[in-house]
Amino acid sequence: TVKNEFLDYDAHFDFLKKLMSKEEYEQFFNSYEDLHQEAGNHVFEREEKSLKDYLGEVKGNQFSEDFELFRSTIQMEKYAPIHEQENIEKLYEDIVKFYSQITK
Repeated sequence: TVKNEFLDYDAHFDFLKKLMSKEEYEQFFNSYEDLHQEAGNHVFEREEKSLKDYLGEVKGNQFSEDFELFRSTIQMEKYAPIHEQENIEKLYEDIVKFYSQITK
């Protein structure tokens, strides 16, 4: 059974943008992880595949590899001692780029 046909990424993107503008970085990363978990659950409910497998099959290996690299980058930034706004803005752009394509 499918709970939701669509995941409201825009609401997540808006919230992340608000946290970024307020420089609330810890909450930004926590909210990103919520988005990632929700996206993975959504894909699993609809496709019965992990997010990684789904991306490899549907979006291709290059997209999947780029996404994994992005996931590594966001984890490194999450634990960086100092966050620069410019880096967070780039991560935000990548979040929108990747997650807006996940269920399309």
